Amino acid sequence: MDPLVYGPAAVVALLFGAVGYLGRGLVERSRRKKSVAAAADEASRILGRAKEEAKNLQTARVLEGKEEAIRLRESWEQEESKHRKEVERAEERLAERSTSMERRFDNLNERESAQEKRAKELEAGNEGLAAKTQDLAQDRERVREKLESLAGMSQPEAKKELLADLQDEARAEAANTLREIKEEAQRTADGEAKKILGLAIQRMAADQTAEMTVSVVQLPSDEMKGRIIGREGRNIRAFEQATGIDVIIDDTPEAVVLSGFNPVRREVARIALGRLIEDGRIHPGRIEEVV
Repeated sequence: MDPLVYGPAAVVALLFGAVGYLGRGLVERSRRKKSVAAAADEASRILGRAKEEAKNLQTARVLEGKEEAIRLRESWEQEESKHRKEVERAEERLAERSTSMERRFDNLNERESAQEKRAKELEAGNEGLAAKTQDLAQDRERVREKLESLAGMSQPEAKKELLADLQDEARAEAANTLREIKEEAQRTADGEAKKILGLAIQRMAADQTAEMTVSVVQLPSDEMKGRIIGREGRNIRAFEQATGIDVIIDDTPEAVVLSGFNPVRREVARIALGRLIEDGRIHPGRIEEVV
């Protein structure tokens, strides 16, 4: 090939190579800038999502803290209410005991007053007996003088006869007086005995009746009351029909009352209810199986 042709062709090739190299460099630089910009955008988006998640997490933690505070406050209020009810029940028991002690003191005062009155009556009776004894002595002296003057008896004879008459009269009068005292004492004792017996029966009747007719069954929680009652009361009706014992569900916390006069049926009902509570399955079919 001719060197004059080869030289310009080489130059042109070199120019095209240089232009291509520069073009590739520019394209690569543009591509790198776009990559950097895309990476920056992605980083910005990731940072934004991280900030939003952190904010949501912080909000969730605050809400959880508030819920925990509310739960703790409700738990404290429940404990405080339970403690307040226990204090009220203790105060009621103390008031009842104080009233009972006051009644006892009143009864003792009444008995003491009755005894003092009886002692005064006995003292007055003794004074009356002393006065009658003195009158009998005077009458005996007058009769002795009269007998001596009328019968012409000697003093020892008249004295002997007079003493016999006076002894008979004194015995009869003393017997009558003693009988009256005994009858009065018997009437007073009967009245006091009836009064004391009535107060004792009145005081003990309520506690004795409750002890003989009622059994208390403890529950793990108050939610168990609803399960014992059942839908539309079918569970409690089935239990009462099967055992013959009344089930009383009131505001007493974590407890139900079984009421019935038959102690055997009441004990069977107590054991059956305990088994149902422990088993957890409470429905009419299960009640019939357990009872």
